[in-house]
Amino acid sequence: MKGLTKDVKSIMMKRLTSFLLVIFSFTLLASVVLYFLANSNSTKHVRTTYESSIWSSLQLQVQSYRFVDYLKRLDKDNPPAAGDVLFYYDLLMSRIDLLKVGSVGNRIHYYGDGRSIRILNFISAELELLQPNIVQIENNDLSNLNKLVNKLHLLEPQINKFVSLVNQSSRAYSVEQREQILEEFQLFKYIMLIFIINAIALFLVLMTNIRSTRIAVMKAQEAEHQIENIAQDKTHFLATMSHEINTPLDRVINMSKLLRTKGLNNEQCQILDTIEDSGTLLLNLIKDFSDLSDIASDNLTLDYAPFSLAQELEKSIKFAAMRSNPKAVRVLSYIDLTLPDQAIYDNSRLHQIIYNLIDNSFKFTPSGHISIVIRMSQSKAPQWRPSLYPEIPASMIQVVIKDTGIGISESILEMLQSPLDSQVPNFPENKYCLGLYLCRALAHLMHGELSCHSPESGGSEFILELPIFHHQITPIQEGKAAQALVKSLTNKNMIILEASDSVAHLMAMQANGLGLNTPLHTHMLNQIPEQKIHYIYIGDDAMLDDLSYINLQKLVNTGSQVVADSNLSQNRTKALAHALYKGPLLHLNMGHVLNELAHQDFISSQAY
Repeated sequence: MKGLTKDVKSIMMKRLTSFLLVIFSFTLLASVVLYFLANSNSTKHVRTTYESSIWSSLQLQVQSYRFVDYLKRLDKDNPPAAGDVLFYYDLLMSRIDLLKVGSVGNRIHYYGDGRSIRILNFISAELELLQPNIVQIENNDLSNLNKLVNKLHLLEPQINKFVSLVNQSSRAYSVEQREQILEEFQLFKYIMLIFIINAIALFLVLMTNIRSTRIAVMKAQEAEHQIENIAQDKTHFLATMSHEINTPLDRVINMSKLLRTKGLNNEQCQILDTIEDSGTLLLNLIKDFSDLSDIASDNLTLDYAPFSLAQELEKSIKFAAMRSNPKAVRVLSYIDLTLPDQAIYDNSRLHQIIYNLIDNSFKFTPSGHISIVIRMSQSKAPQWRPSLYPEIPASMIQVVIKDTGIGISESILEMLQSPLDSQVPNFPENKYCLGLYLCRALAHLMHGELSCHSPESGGSEFILELPIFHHQITPIQEGKAAQALVKSLTNKNMIILEASDSVAHLMAMQANGLGLNTPLHTHMLNQIPEQKIHYIYIGDDAMLDDLSYINLQKLVNTGSQVVADSNLSQNRTKALAHALYKGPLLHLNMGHVLNELAHQDFISSQAY
């Protein structure tokens, strides 16, 4: 009930804050709008219109007096100078024009209910009728001078009336505008009062929210501290339990290995196999739980050191394949020999990731094959560097593990695609998720990325991208372990007899990477190629017919060396083989087998 009351109070405070912010914004906007309207419509417009209308009307009156005074001084002895009469006349008419146009003219139309503009039009018309007389006087004909002066005297009352009307109307207009300004100012005053009250209320509400937020932050920090303590206690507990469980488990596994030397029958050996496998699985699970706990508590450290990249990768693949591989599943690997020969990375963690991914593929692949392709990645390397190697260059490698199994369920794919969290997630109801999540967490910790998808063709595909660090990029093919090997195999020819197209393609990639030519890779040997064949690899003999065996014998007689998979079903295939290959088809390891075949004489088939 107390928590519900806090939630309701929090919601009410948020809504009140939002309402006050809206009122504050509208009040501020209205104040700004009123200020600009009052400033533009009152101060500038009223003042300009008022002063201009009065000034222009007075100028009309003054100019009419000057014109009459000028005309009275004219006589035969004092004739007008050239252009003076027209000058005074045009000056008078210009004052009338100023009163008709612009804001002053617009306003005069409304002065005196329209009487002012009518008087102005009358004055303008009368003055225009005097234009012939003006021209006559300009030409020194003063016969109509007195008549012109009298007509101007007759216009003086109209001009005076116009000036008086403009003066009265301008004052009335200015009073009206001032009253409007006062009304706007009064409204502005009320708005500003609302603005100030709202600002004070908003300030108080914000201060209350800040205080509540500060209390919530303090509680969150306290809870975070408690969580850290719990995580440390959990890590310590897991470490202790791991050590306590590992010791008896190691003894059980070692004792089972010792029992193998006591002359047991097949059934007893199978029981020992189950004991060893179960003990090893339990040890790995304990280690995985411990690593996840260290990652969650940010206690897992990485050990970066220089390693021979190709050799260590093949060791990891071979270890995973030999530990988990059922006989029905084949393992092949291809390593891009342009990768750096020596690299700096955490070898134990990379081994752990590869082992878990291959082990997972075996669990989802009852038959078929698993391929591991390792090559350079086009992704950009991160800016992060190990503390011991702050200035070292970096590259990205890509490890693609693809199987022909049943694929990955949608729940596992969703788990792998969800954002990584500091806490171990709720896994789907699947016993293999722990290892996959650990692989992804380790990849992220190593500033890499692990992704997974199930292709339409079936199976699953894991793509691991990780940064490696190196001082100098010396390719594997130019390193100590592979340089002589590639040199001895370059430009030699090899036939691949394999029923699976994907396996044959990967074997061809292996051979081409070692410098070998692969003029033929097929499931049957119906004809002998024209080139000299140095090596023949037989991975699957299920579809070999009698013609294939005859052609194989011919090639053997001409000096071709045969390497066959140790799990082949036909005895005559094994009889033809110079070497039986056992275990995963590792790239460099296959190269070493072929190289040894070229430099040794075999009396009988040897196994690798």
